[in-house]
Amino acid sequence: MKTYIPKVDSLQKRWYVVDASGKTLGRLATQIAKIIRGKNKPIYTPHLDTGDYVIVVNRGMLPKNRLGRKLARHLFVYTGKKHPHQAQKPEKIDI
Repeated sequence: MKTYIPKVDSLQKRWYVVDASGKTLGRLATQIAKIIRGKNKPIYTPHLDTGDYVIVVNRGMLPKNRLGRKLARHLFVYTGKKHPHQAQKPEKIDI
């Protein structure tokens, strides 16, 4: 059996919306980090960016370290329920 390495051109990025109201911040952050890194996909490869984009509504806190700044490229956090990413057609997921 050969090892499959996905091509960068064939990777499809998806958008997700997560409602963070009433959720524990640490548990929610670990699940969101898996989505951003792409570990929830069967084609996950550590050296490629296989992750998706996540929109978090009803939350206003981000980590303030080097990894937080790196992951923030794919994470969009808004304190209210409104966000300007309707054109990307994000899917709502429950974590």
